Amino acid sequence: MPELTYSLDNSLITEHGFLRNPDGNIYYSEDYHTYILPSKGIGDNNGNQRLQFIHGIPDIDPSKPMEYIPGVSDEQLLEVLINRSEYFQRILRCQENVVALDHLKAALQAKLDRTAKRQVKGIEGTMLNH
Repeated sequence: MPELTYSLDNSLITEHGFLRNPDGNIYYSEDYHTYILPSKGIGDNNGNQRLQFIHGIPDIDPSKPMEYIPGVSDEQLLEVLINRSEYFQRILRCQENVVALDHLKAALQAKLDRTAKRQVKGIEGTMLNH
């Protein structure tokens, strides 16, 4: 994807395939690898943050390894959210943080389990189903 200049009010979002989620808080690319998030006080000139996920480019043969466009993985993002939630639980204890942490940790474990299964089957990094 080419480097974009974007704004939440800019037609470039639509021209480059960015869609708006139903509640209107984020924009995402049609391939679900790039997100534009409005932020408070930091970001580009329009106050936006760009979140780029790692993106595998599949070979014509789904069993061949993919090439990757750099970005964060789902697992990394979950680890960040767990770390941040644990911090807030230390300073602002509440039951909702406990529940959120349990769910975030369960989500991370599910992703790690998926990766482990794919590695055991020798299909990690391919487009083959496990």
